Amino acid sequence: MTDEQLNKGIDDYLKGHNIASIAVSDGKNPLVNTVYYVNDGMSVYFTSNSHSRKIHIIGMNSRASLSITEDYSDWSRIRGIEMIGKARLVPERGSQGIKDLFLDKFPQIRGMGGVPQSHIVVGFFPDTVYFLDYSNGFGHKRVVHVEKNKSLMSW
Repeated sequence: MTDEQLNKGIDDYLKGHNIASIAVSDGKNPLVNTVYYVNDGMSVYFTSNSHSRKIHIIGMNSRASLSITEDYSDWSRIRGIEMIGKARLVPERGSQGIKDLFLDKFPQIRGMGGVPQSHIVVGFFPDTVYFLDYSNGFGHKRVVHVEKNKSLMSW
């Protein structure tokens, strides 16, 4: 698999799924939350209530990890993504475009009144991405070191 094929495989996997788990820590207590997300390349975005514990922790410590997978009973079919990087609050001027991506990916949000006003957008920018694919052998994973992870979003 070429680097280009690997990057396309990661992008396809990200686009083909909806839910991620993000892990953050304040240095004493880890916290894992499930979030609905959209992606722009390898950058992952989610919304959260601005007063949530995860937002408070991200404000103290931007280092985080994120994973996306499914529940597999056949281990030879396991596929998933694990990422290590930084979570950052997206400035208000850049958040509307990302909220629009949410409305495109999850149109049911429109019927619920849209993304709540109390929610802010968080960007997760990986520096290391692990792409698991056990169809290539038990425990198989490819690693991508993201040197310059810049979102296509202009903010």
